Amino acid sequence: MLKACRSPDDFIITLSHNPIVGRTEREAEEKFQELETLMPGYRIPKPKFFGSAEKVADQIQQWYEAGAMDLLKIRQEHPSGFDDFINLVIPILQDRGIFRTEYESNTLRGHLGLPYPENRYSV
Repeated sequence: MLKACRSPDDFIITLSHNPIVGRTEREAEEKFQELETLMPGYRIPKPKFFGSAEKVADQIQQWYEAGAMDLLKIRQEHPSGFDDFINLVIPILQDRGIFRTEYESNTLRGHLGLPYPENRYSV
């Protein structure tokens, strides 16, 4: 890393999770059971981020503040998973200042605050 003139701060920790979110714990549990019926014969482990929107937002905040992740990639198996996460969890994270409401750059690198490495092939 240091040979490439990069600081450890130039890297981000990205996790990929499949959260199941409900307005309540019960609703999240019902969605999990529904998902299990959609995939018969396949045992699905409960995701790390599971439960009410408030609980999932708390879990994400804890991981983020502990430095366990800088970015969370969401993948979904439940039919309404993305909509649930966007409509229920994102507003909570935005209220807490953890999720952006606007972007200040037009590139992913810029959004993440990572430096632009020098092009070693340019003259």
